Amino acid sequence: TYISSDCGTSTTTQKNNFIPEEFNLFPNPFEDEGFYLTYLINVSSNIDFTIMDITGKIVSKINYSNKSKGNYTEEINTTNLASGLYIFIGNINGTITTKKIIKL
Repeated sequence: TYISSDCGTSTTTQKNNFIPEEFNLFPNPFEDEGFYLTYLINVSSNIDFTIMDITGKIVSKINYSNKSKGNYTEEINTTNLASGLYIFIGNINGTITTKKIIKL
């Protein structure tokens, strides 16, 4: 399944436990403090969030095992990142979503 995001292209491989329309990053573009990630999971899930720079280097990674179903908002601190384009990858029980994010 391919979907479009507000900031360019977003690609999603969907399975039953994750609804990609409920996966949001804001603000985008963002400034020094970082951004927020909101998402909905329908079942207890294993979660990996990864931020990569445009060279493919992983600059940040967050992992959760058996996160309970529900709506979540995470604050992602990016004070250690330079301005530029990054790729955010969300993997929730094998459902992978990628989105472009821009730090001003």
